[in-house]
Amino acid sequence: MRRAIGIAAVAAVLGMSAQTYGLDPTFDQDRQRVIEQQRLENQRNNPNLMNPNLSGAGPVIEGDVTRIDADSYVIRDLSGRDVRVYFDPSTVRESIKVGDHVLVRFDRPSAPYAASITRRPAEMTATPTGGLPRPQTIEGEVLRTEADNYVIRDLSGKEIRLHVDKTTKVDGNLTPGDKVVARVVSPPSNTPPYAKTIYKLNSAQALEGQVIAIEGNNYIVRDINGVEQRVYSDSATSAGEAVMIGDRVVVVRGSNAPMAHAEAISKR
Repeated sequence: MRRAIGIAAVAAVLGMSAQTYGLDPTFDQDRQRVIEQQRLENQRNNPNLMNPNLSGAGPVIEGDVTRIDADSYVIRDLSGRDVRVYFDPSTVRESIKVGDHVLVRFDRPSAPYAASITRRPAEMTATPTGGLPRPQTIEGEVLRTEADNYVIRDLSGKEIRLHVDKTTKVDGNLTPGDKVVARVVSPPSNTPPYAKTIYKLNSAQALEGQVIAIEGNNYIVRDINGVEQRVYSDSATSAGEAVMIGDRVVVVRGSNAPMAHAEAISKR
């Protein structure tokens, strides 16, 4: 009898423990719902995710780690957009830190977690299906806005639709008739080019003028107001034809600091 009572008491305690500390199914459901919502948002905002490439049955993301959370990484992909990638105990991961260039593989298109996340040297960067060129510069006039797109007429008279999102740097409130300079990348799909920046021409970030001196990698440009602006270029600067003293140019720069980095220099 005492043995039976003892067994019953232990069973009761275990039952209470299971009820008190057992897994709450709503917790996992809520977490899965958040992950699924993030996956769908990534696909909507990042056309690259819709195109499986390289090897494997699922999509591949390549980019730089900008943030690390307990269960995910935020990665800026080759189109310049931020993607949140979730991992679980089965994900093959190297020791990743912010700033690392990584390759993320999924084992199927709808997988909520990455199959592997590995570092990838920059010189080994692979071009995804459809190609993602370096940002290009488009100069023109704003014709109209349509939801998340600006329609501009470029210098050749062609109408171009530029897609923007919350990561796009836009110079104030653009209105029809504004002269602008946009830095864009083309995603590997039939969607409009994505604008990384759109600045008004002759604003602090996009100046027009004449090159009056070249000192190594530094250019001195006299803007339309007669002010001399000094900018420096490096391997990250986009440039078309070789720029010479006397050329009229448009310079897109990251700031109006006394010695600002030129993101792009193009001849007029």
